[in-house]
Amino acid sequence: MSVMQEKAIEESLESVSDVTQTRKPLSRSGLVWSRLKKMPRFWIGIVVVVAIILWAFVGPLVYPWSITDRDPLNMGMGPTMIHWFGTNSIGQDIYAQTLAGLQKSLVIGLVAGPTATIIAALVGSTAGYIGGWVDRVIQWIILLLLVIPAFFLFILLSPLIKGLSWVVLMFYIALFS
Repeated sequence: MSVMQEKAIEESLESVSDVTQTRKPLSRSGLVWSRLKKMPRFWIGIVVVVAIILWAFVGPLVYPWSITDRDPLNMGMGPTMIHWFGTNSIGQDIYAQTLAGLQKSLVIGLVAGPTATIIAALVGSTAGYIGGWVDRVIQWIILLLLVIPAFFLFILLSPLIKGLSWVVLMFYIALFS
């Protein structure tokens, strides 16, 4: 190699090292964000989720019927321009009921998931911290809950929550997830 080539290589390496020294390394979340924002599927998913949330919470404000309104002239009717999904046998608008159900489903999903994570972390840390026979008992109960499907537990516990609010159902879902 000639002296000129060596000098050119040294200069290019110095410029690269200057760039790497001045640029702050990305954190894990920064790296994940930089990758996510380049993916069209991510943005499509964000748009769909935001649209569903807006539909659930803004839709009832602009729709003329509420879940408690009754239309005695259109009882049990199919979809029309007045009632988009039709009415039930007592004249309540099914579209308004669908939006109310969507609201409750979103709230249950957004609360039950983190609540289940917190319960799992507390139970797991308690079992790991205490150890011994307590750890084995907690592990046995968790394995039992994994073997018995949550749906059957909901069926067994449904008489207990029959007259209670849907908020209790949300905590049951969090407890058994």
